[in-house]
Amino acid sequence: MEHLIRVGIIVLLIALGLVANLVVVAGLWPLCQARASGPGPGFSRAPAPVLDRLLGAATVAALLLALLTGVAQLPVLAFDWCPPEVWGVRGQCYSQNAATNFSWMDAAVACEGQGGVLAGFPLGRFPYHLPNLEKGRFWVGVMDDGIPRPSCRNSAVKGKHPSPKCLKIDEGCPQMVISSAKNVSVVHSACDLQVGYICDLGPMIVVPGFCQVQGLITSFLSPLVLCYLTLISIERFLQYLVPEEHDLTFSWLNTSVIQAGLMFLLVTDATGPVYGWAQYIFSSEGGLCVLDAGSRYVATYIGVSLPLYYFLPLLVTLASHAVVLLQRHSYHEEDEYPFPSRVIPAGRRGQLLLCAGCVLPFLGRLPSVLAVVICASRLGSGRHEADGVDDVCREGKLDFFLVWCKFFSASCLLPLLLLAGSPNLRKQARAFLCDKLGRCACAWRRSADGLDSPIELASTGKQMKGRSPDEEVIEIV
Repeated sequence: MEHLIRVGIIVLLIALGLVANLVVVAGLWPLCQARASGPGPGFSRAPAPVLDRLLGAATVAALLLALLTGVAQLPVLAFDWCPPEVWGVRGQCYSQNAATNFSWMDAAVACEGQGGVLAGFPLGRFPYHLPNLEKGRFWVGVMDDGIPRPSCRNSAVKGKHPSPKCLKIDEGCPQMVISSAKNVSVVHSACDLQVGYICDLGPMIVVPGFCQVQGLITSFLSPLVLCYLTLISIERFLQYLVPEEHDLTFSWLNTSVIQAGLMFLLVTDATGPVYGWAQYIFSSEGGLCVLDAGSRYVATYIGVSLPLYYFLPLLVTLASHAVVLLQRHSYHEEDEYPFPSRVIPAGRRGQLLLCAGCVLPFLGRLPSVLAVVICASRLGSGRHEADGVDDVCREGKLDFFLVWCKFFSASCLLPLLLLAGSPNLRKQARAFLCDKLGRCACAWRRSADGLDSPIELASTGKQMKGRSPDEEVIEIV
């Protein structure tokens, strides 16, 4: 039942993002293409105000985010990501072998024979969410927090399974103890003890390449939407406070150059985990690939990425709208405001609509930003606290809420606010869609009628020599 609820929420959010953004694009398209016939409320002689262009670009980015996220969900919902009788956690497939009793070295050889290695879990006591496990004692790998110790890295690089001697473990070999309450503890036991074992059979199906592509696209498009909102805020600030600098800063050429530069910077940032600066990992809770807070170099990655592409744009957006809202006068009058928007209403109502549309998507992403910062600091410190925060970070218990709250804020909030607060946009979208749908219906009806009725070819003008007027009409059945 819980799985069905989650699937329903995912489908609803993706459909909402697609429909809302498509309707906004349909409404913005005629407004950005047609020239105004003359000066009037809400229009200018310019072919398309810069604000409307930036709103259209942000909407297209949100539409692509919703579309590609929906495409990424298709294999998640359609395929089994691990072989039968194998369960998956955090992008890896594990098998539990409870019927056999081996020593640690024999279990390691048996796992290699199955195409895997002994599963690596952090040492200590953690209530992992490991479904379908039988209680008992099982050999596990010699990995500590998923990373080989320095003395074992050469063996790991060569593809060999590190031995207890490599790890210099005097107390024995690591063994996982699973209680009836599914609580898990990893302890050291005598290496010749005869117990079962847990194998790590590798990543889930298509996860390595899938995670890199999907994580790259999500990490690029989501900040791109936020950067467009920051550009809109700066454009409003210049238009209200420094109108003489607006035309020079946000000319058509400069706006295109600024957008291209932003895309280049965001692509560079999003490709960091692809070549080893942090890592994207599949979250079975969220159904998407997310940044792994426990991966290598994740602290330096978020230390550069978040200040530049989240906190700085957030501060600029808040400051710009705060200054605009504190102004007592309005430049929305025709004689003082030469380039009004054809979408945003005039006056204080339009200012509040833009403020909400630009600030709320930033705030919607804030929980995921705080979560990755806290988890990276806790998992990277090497200390295991007993307050449950480490468990939430390792198991990704909040991934579903964080991932889809971030998606909703980036893909759905802006178009919903625009449709709710802009009567002109709703009117244009309704007219555009009715016109297109009406044309399609007429074309389909005309083609259906043409199959049942004869086609007449009539010639107009002078009568051809040697033919009667009755022969001028040719009937084809």
